Amino acid sequence: MWRGIGAPAAVAVLLLVAGCGAGDENAGQVRPEPSRQQAAESDGGTQDSRATEWADSYCSATLRLVHAVSTSPQVDPSSPERASKTSMDMLTTVSEGLRQAERELDGLAPAPIRGADEVLERTKGEFSELRDRSESARNRLAATRQREEPDVAETRSALDVTSNVLDEVGEVNLLGGMEEIPEFVEASRSARSCAELLSSGSRPSLNPDGSRE
Repeated sequence: MWRGIGAPAAVAVLLLVAGCGAGDENAGQVRPEPSRQQAAESDGGTQDSRATEWADSYCSATLRLVHAVSTSPQVDPSSPERASKTSMDMLTTVSEGLRQAERELDGLAPAPIRGADEVLERTKGEFSELRDRSESARNRLAATRQREEPDVAETRSALDVTSNVLDEVGEVNLLGGMEEIPEFVEASRSARSCAELLSSGSRPSLNPDGSRE
């Protein structure tokens, strides 16, 4: 047997309907739809918001490397032994910073900015290559330290390789070319992470003396 909605519910519905009609001078009138211009402005605002959010996430990911390097131990050149040990520590920190940056970049949604996805892939590839080289240089230093009688010449050679790798890390363009995309540049102006990243210039790097051309 079919059951109705019941008296209390029916009364509530009637009151709701009555309330909607009472005192409403515009009842029955057709509400105008938003104009195309209003819709376009709304879509534009949404697009701007998505672009800013994506740019902020990109800059936040690359800041992982900046923060890692800024807190890493400095290389102590006072002796081959100290230089080797502190270089290994720094390479470990740099490798982890690169790994964290890669992980966050991998997690980014498709970019709402034309051309940004291509730059993103290049940046991820460059970070991955630098991480591989950093880990390789660290392993080479570790091998020289495991010898009972360290070979000074071999240690110096490993330190030279380490120095080159750290120079490359210091000079990498953290924006990866995003600064060449006008829409990204515009979006980055409202992104907090980008403001922090761009505080060192339009093409930020870890090298305070400037980046490669």
